[in-house]
Amino acid sequence: MKFKTLAAAAFALALAASPSHAAGSTSFGINVGVNLPTGDFGDIASLGYFGGVTGTMMINDQFGIGGDINFHSFGVNNDYEEALAVLAGESVDVSWSAIQVTPHAKFLFSKGGDFIPYARVGLGIYNTKFKIETATSGDSEESSSDFGYNLGIGGMKKLGDKMAMGVELLYHSISSEGESANLFTVGGVLNFGGN
Repeated sequence: MKFKTLAAAAFALALAASPSHAAGSTSFGINVGVNLPTGDFGDIASLGYFGGVTGTMMINDQFGIGGDINFHSFGVNNDYEEALAVLAGESVDVSWSAIQVTPHAKFLFSKGGDFIPYARVGLGIYNTKFKIETATSGDSEESSSDFGYNLGIGGMKKLGDKMAMGVELLYHSISSEGESANLFTVGGVLNFGGN
């Protein structure tokens, strides 16, 4: 139930749109990019992709709050998949994904101009799913909703009064049973109704 409530709140924030970063205004964006697992998570997961929606409501000219809903898909490290195949005694097909629902805060370093750099931090829920499929032994699946955070930098280039395009580099850490899955995301953002 907690996950559904957070998803609804982030989705409501993401759907609002207006033309500028003036206090009280909101913006809506679509983002897409690549996942780069790191640390211990990089030993089992490999390059993947993500996509989703984001929205921000400005509290003043430089500070805003909002939310993100993203779907993440990860590749699987070949050595890890081969080790699982040895344990299973047959070939396996492994998939790993996550749904991110995270409110965020954003600080703009510049109030005007055609290019606006910013920093942002978010925290919330990452619902992860790990699935192993085999030809004869059956399939197994595990999923969990875990607390995580993300932080990083970005920049938006105005394409007009009601549209902007930008890039973001974020670090994500997802905590689960005393361990954490860490990754970087590099993505593009297309903002509608503002920048």
